[in-house]
Amino acid sequence: KVPEALKEYMLPVRAERKEAALAAILDEYSNLFVVVFTSTCRIAEILKDTLANAGFSVNMAHGKMKQQDREEQISIFRAGESRILISTN
Repeated sequence: KVPEALKEYMLPVRAERKEAALAAILDEYSNLFVVVFTSTCRIAEILKDTLANAGFSVNMAHGKMKQQDREEQISIFRAGESRILISTN
Protein backbone atom coordinates (compact mmCIF):
# COMPACT_ATOMS: atom_id res chain seq x y z
CA LYS A 1 0.00 0.00 0.00
CA VAL A 2 1.23 3.50 -0.87
CA PRO A 3 1.32 5.98 2.07
CA GLU A 4 -1.22 8.82 1.82
CA ALA A 5 1.51 11.45 1.41
CA LEU A 6 2.68 9.72 -1.79
CA LYS A 7 0.99 9.45 -5.15
CA GLU A 8 1.60 6.47 -7.39
CA TYR A 9 1.14 6.62 -11.15
CA MET A 10 1.64 4.23 -14.00
CA LEU A 11 1.59 5.43 -17.58
CA PRO A 12 1.67 2.81 -20.34
CA VAL A 13 4.08 3.99 -23.06
CA ARG A 14 5.69 2.25 -26.01
CA ALA A 15 9.26 1.21 -25.27
CA GLU A 16 10.80 3.59 -27.80
CA ARG A 17 8.95 6.57 -26.22
CA LYS A 18 9.58 5.86 -22.53
CA GLU A 19 12.56 8.18 -21.99
CA ALA A 20 10.92 11.07 -23.87
CA ALA A 21 7.64 10.58 -22.00
CA LEU A 22 9.41 10.49 -18.64
CA ALA A 23 11.41 13.63 -19.46
CA ALA A 24 8.20 15.44 -20.45
CA ILE A 25 6.51 14.43 -17.19
CA LEU A 26 9.53 15.49 -15.14
CA ASP A 27 9.57 18.87 -16.94
CA GLU A 28 5.85 19.35 -16.35
CA TYR A 29 6.07 18.51 -12.65
CA SER A 30 9.42 20.10 -11.90
CA ASN A 31 8.38 21.01 -8.35
CA LEU A 32 7.85 17.38 -7.27
CA PHE A 33 10.21 14.75 -5.91
CA VAL A 34 10.01 11.55 -7.93
CA VAL A 35 11.10 7.93 -7.50
CA VAL A 36 11.31 5.99 -10.76
CA PHE A 37 11.52 2.21 -10.56
CA THR A 38 13.18 0.13 -13.26
CA SER A 39 13.30 -3.62 -13.74
CA THR A 40 17.10 -3.96 -13.91
CA CYS A 41 20.23 -2.28 -12.59
CA ARG A 42 21.47 -1.70 -16.14
CA ILE A 43 18.28 0.12 -17.12
CA ALA A 44 18.57 2.22 -13.94
CA GLU A 45 22.12 3.21 -14.90
CA ILE A 46 21.15 4.08 -18.48
CA LEU A 47 18.14 6.11 -17.33
CA LYS A 48 20.18 7.99 -14.73
CA ASP A 49 22.78 8.93 -17.34
CA THR A 50 20.11 9.92 -19.87
CA LEU A 51 18.28 12.15 -17.41
CA ALA A 52 21.49 13.68 -16.04
CA ASN A 53 22.62 14.48 -19.59
CA ALA A 54 19.24 16.15 -20.17
CA GLY A 55 19.90 18.44 -17.18
CA PHE A 56 17.89 16.73 -14.46
CA SER A 57 19.15 16.43 -10.89
CA VAL A 58 19.07 12.66 -10.45
CA ASN A 59 20.44 10.00 -8.12
CA MET A 60 20.35 6.23 -8.32
CA ALA A 61 20.18 3.33 -5.87
CA HIS A 62 20.14 -0.31 -6.93
CA GLY A 63 21.03 -3.77 -5.64
CA LYS A 64 24.45 -3.99 -7.25
CA MET A 65 25.68 -0.96 -5.33
CA LYS A 66 27.33 -1.25 -1.92
CA GLN A 67 24.82 -0.73 0.90
CA GLN A 68 26.67 2.39 2.06
CA ASP A 69 26.52 3.88 -1.45
CA ARG A 70 22.78 3.15 -1.75
CA GLU A 71 22.09 4.74 1.62
CA GLU A 72 24.12 7.81 0.65
CA GLN A 73 22.16 8.25 -2.58
CA ILE A 74 18.84 7.87 -0.77
CA SER A 75 19.97 10.39 1.89
CA ILE A 76 20.82 12.91 -0.82
CA PHE A 77 17.34 12.45 -2.29
CA ARG A 78 15.62 12.72 1.11
CA ALA A 79 17.58 15.90 1.90
CA GLY A 80 16.17 17.48 -1.25
CA GLU A 81 19.55 17.81 -2.94
CA SER A 82 18.23 15.74 -5.84
CA ARG A 83 14.59 15.57 -6.89
CA ILE A 84 14.72 12.31 -8.85
CA LEU A 85 15.74 8.91 -7.52
CA ILE A 86 16.10 6.00 -9.93
CA SER A 87 15.85 2.58 -8.27
CA THR A 88 15.24 -1.03 -9.12
CA ASN A 89 12.00 -2.62 -7.99
